[in-house]
Amino acid sequence: TRAAPAAPPKKRKAEAAAPTPKKKRAASAELAAASTPTANPLASAASTPAASAFKESIATFLRENGQSPLAKLGNSCKRPAEVKSKLKAFLVENSDMFVIDGDRVGLV
Repeated sequence: TRAAPAAPPKKRKAEAAAPTPKKKRAASAELAAASTPTANPLASAASTPAASAFKESIATFLRENGQSPLAKLGNSCKRPAEVKSKLKAFLVENSDMFVIDGDRVGLV
């Protein structure tokens, strides 16, 4: 003489699906790319005094310590705010002075 279990409450229907975070991120990236003027790809990375000083600090570190891992170089030589590219991209742009072998960086 057991009572029948009560039926579970009905679920309400989902509202219109909100965009997923990936879609939001992709949409914002497209919007940012469309509104940002394109940089001149032929412009030298060392065109500013800050970039030149950064390049020289990297070269000095590598002269003193020899070929070093990219992470160690990034921790030792802080990138100025005026230099927009990341460390590896900066080193690739200045491949006339730096050589990248896997995750290690050295002077040419």
